[in-house]
Amino acid sequence: MIEKPTLHDIAKITGVTPATVHKALSNTKGVSEKKKKEILDVAKALNYTTSKLLIPNKKTIVALFPAPKNEDKIFYQFIWSGIAKREEEIAGDALRIIKITFDGTITDQRQKMEQILNLYTGHIDGLATVIWDEEQMEPMINKFINAGIRIYTIASDAPHSKRTSSIMVDPSRTGRLAAEFMGSVLSGFCRVIIIGTKRDASNHASIVRGFFEQMSITNPKIQIIEIYESKEYPERLLQSLDEFLSKFDDIKGIYANNARTTAKILETLDKKKQSIVVIGSELFNKSMEAMKSHSMKAIIDQNAFKMAYDSITNIYDNLVLDKPIDEISYIPCSLYLENNLPNESPEKNIKELSSKLDKEFLYDLGFLK
Repeated sequence: MIEKPTLHDIAKITGVTPATVHKALSNTKGVSEKKKKEILDVAKALNYTTSKLLIPNKKTIVALFPAPKNEDKIFYQFIWSGIAKREEEIAGDALRIIKITFDGTITDQRQKMEQILNLYTGHIDGLATVIWDEEQMEPMINKFINAGIRIYTIASDAPHSKRTSSIMVDPSRTGRLAAEFMGSVLSGFCRVIIIGTKRDASNHASIVRGFFEQMSITNPKIQIIEIYESKEYPERLLQSLDEFLSKFDDIKGIYANNARTTAKILETLDKKKQSIVVIGSELFNKSMEAMKSHSMKAIIDQNAFKMAYDSITNIYDNLVLDKPIDEISYIPCSLYLENNLPNESPEKNIKELSSKLDKEFLYDLGFLK
């Protein structure tokens, strides 16, 4: 007999996730009658109880991020999976996560936040989201705080707002790392291109600034060209890249500072067959294949899964356990070269994890239609 049985013990015996056990014990939809009976029988046999004395104050948060599909799939599949993994581990332990997606635009994000504020004020305790443009989003963040809803940002920050906390990779150090590596493998005068997204996004502005500052130290002879993608005209990114590569024969390096632009440029570069040092962003199937085929020289990975996972831990500590947490926490980014690439792409774990999630979660994320 297990001395102090937990949801994980019941889950292991019945072959389901802790989240499914929690649903069965709380008589929530999503579990078949046959499986529910099996779970209840095992819980009874183990003398498992859900005494409120053993559970802290129940808290509810909303997780609001782009749906992991189309151009946002690469990065946000890791964000959502990090959230799901931590949620699975603490299922039933006093933190409920309502998952809501938006289309990747600030306009839709603001609309969703207005709806959340109108529908859930008084019913939720926190909101976890990404902030691309602090100036545009600061008033909305402060509305939530003034309504008693704490704001936790992931992979971004809004330091001038009233946000509760942020967890992210230091963007300036990311840019510096890319410049340090590229500047050390290129010699003499040449040009390099840095490709970013959303010119007004503070994160990417910091990456670019760090890249410029470090390159002036590592290799001041290198001239830097900036290209930015446009949400309204996505085709212009590859057009601009093609134009620069055709105009200058001394372009020796390209740094794509996010996963989306990394995926976009690989096909173009394969066609050009030019000798260019390419640094991409994030470990995913295509970027790892490009490394193995020598189309790309290095990958800088932010570990989005860990950012999201650690953020839910922080939120749990702050809301449920009432512990103080740091206003901002940085996790280190990683530089991968051919010889320290992991054996398997992190996307393999996404598939394995997704197969364990309940249908309600998959519908929320747009994986099921």
